Amino acid sequence: MIPPLLVRERSLFGTSHFPEGREQVYKIENYNIEEGNELYLIGSSEPSNFSYFMDKILDVSELPVKIYAQTSCFRSEVGSWGKDVRGIKRVHQFDKLEINAVTTEDQDEDIFKEFLDINEWLYQQLEIPYRIVNKCSGDCGYNASYYQHDVEIWRPAERGFMEAGTDTMTTNYQARRLNIRYRDGSKIKYAHTVNDTGVAFGRTLLAILENHQNIDGSVSIPKSLVALMGFDRILPKNNKLQPHNEHF
Repeated sequence: MIPPLLVRERSLFGTSHFPEGREQVYKIENYNIEEGNELYLIGSSEPSNFSYFMDKILDVSELPVKIYAQTSCFRSEVGSWGKDVRGIKRVHQFDKLEINAVTTEDQDEDIFKEFLDINEWLYQQLEIPYRIVNKCSGDCGYNASYYQHDVEIWRPAERGFMEAGTDTMTTNYQARRLNIRYRDGSKIKYAHTVNDTGVAFGRTLLAILENHQNIDGSVSIPKSLVALMGFDRILPKNNKLQPHNEHF
């Protein structure tokens, strides 16, 4: 999907980004917006993606619906402190690939595991050390979470792991708020939703640069990307090494 970057309050409330995450969201002044609607910049394409199904009744044969969207995202990062509020790790505008799904109550567990498998496959292909964190309820971040798994990738510069994405099971919490339902025979039921940070590009790039840097300052391209990039190593500026299918 190519979703809008501006959404109304109901989309953010429906996905549980409001009220608890309101301080992270940029609000657009509405004096020159039609009908005086209040609009907000998305911090994830998740609100836009699920709002597409708002107030709809799907047929059970249509489920699961898997959604992919790559968007620019915006977060104020209010309350952040220290050196991590500067640079590529934490910025006010960033690009992200989001994967979401609308499911029945019997499909959500399989989709949750499928999304997590995709996360693991990605960092295996990029040869980046990672770990999966089963988060406790108090650390899940927003009320829609039934449970969450974080994917954390290794940062040699920090000698620690950094959150790269989150796989979230919400059961029917978001669907109830957004009124997303499906018809199963004579019964109409609330759908279930699963959302996942497919790729946070900035943080993934940071991990590639740090984990693949060589002692001479060059950066080896992960083997899975060499054919796409057309070179296998990035040399530092003014490097005096002899070129070997490298990019300067």
